[in-house]
Amino acid sequence: MAYSANNSRNSAAGRTLGASAALAPHLPFLYADANGLGSDIDAVLDLLAAHATDTFSTALDLGCGKGDVAIAIAKRFGWRVTGIDACKPFIETASVEAERAGVRQLCTFHVGDILRLDDKPAPADVVLCLDLGAIRGDHSSTIRWLSGFVAPEGLLLYADAEILPDRKETADWFLNYPEASEMEAVLESGGMAIAEARRPGALEESERAERLLSSLIKRGVALAQKHPDIRGELERYLDFMAREQARHGRDIVSVTWLLRHPA
Repeated sequence: MAYSANNSRNSAAGRTLGASAALAPHLPFLYADANGLGSDIDAVLDLLAAHATDTFSTALDLGCGKGDVAIAIAKRFGWRVTGIDACKPFIETASVEAERAGVRQLCTFHVGDILRLDDKPAPADVVLCLDLGAIRGDHSSTIRWLSGFVAPEGLLLYADAEILPDRKETADWFLNYPEASEMEAVLESGGMAIAEARRPGALEESERAERLLSSLIKRGVALAQKHPDIRGELERYLDFMAREQARHGRDIVSVTWLLRHPA
């Protein structure tokens, strides 16, 4: 099965992480120390342990990054997991790490822009779309589109953020993010039912954001020394990430929703 995505791969990889096309080829180095690329792997595993059935055997991770979540699922549940990401170096890393984790026979990774796949994967018992945002224009349309990858009675894990109730009037950058009750209604309007949602506490959210930013800055210093031609792009990106991460736990909170596909 082919998952080619033409020359848009670098721009697609950069888009999902908020980086420019010029910086996109360097993202694997920049994010080398970021486990899960910011996704809450523990929340994913806990939700699956609580809601998956014994009949489940397949998972599909759309925008799998370095494969951290896919590999963790294969190790924990023994399912066959397919991961697709636009960044070729991420996929290469995922294959190496799956081998190292002893689950290479369970994990298949492909390079491709998930919005422009040549072939649609077969429906999976579990589908993951973590921290990519409303990639089909809005959350309702995104959920409806994702549901097409989920087998009947299967599960969708969708991670994004919602604005904290007391920050609605002051959080300028995330002004369009719904509050919790609004977000749940928007997600369920996409045709799937929310079974559970996991939200970290404000302190945990802030600490996780600080760890990610610290790792990016450390890698960014080394990257700028090696590639001075992209120093300006890198500084702009790190400034963007610093402002974004500062809002976690203050203005917004990350949420991992588990939605169930109807029979």
